[in-house]
Amino acid sequence: MYGNRVNNGEVILKCYAGKLLKTYSGITDANGEVSFVIDLDEGTYLATIDYDGNTWYEESTNAAT
Repeated sequence: MYGNRVNNGEVILKCYAGKLLKTYSGITDANGEVSFVIDLDEGTYLATIDYDGNTWYEESTNAAT
């Protein structure tokens, strides 16, 4: 928003296969990006990602498989 990146924001990634399997947490860098090293076996999972928000952005949750 307004060209502001989300620096130092915590992002939570949760992976599910019928039940919660693993939770990953990361902090965004100066570019507003975060990376996760996923140590699950190859397969299809439901992934949710959560961000708690800051001054510029409201909290957000999204999901994908």
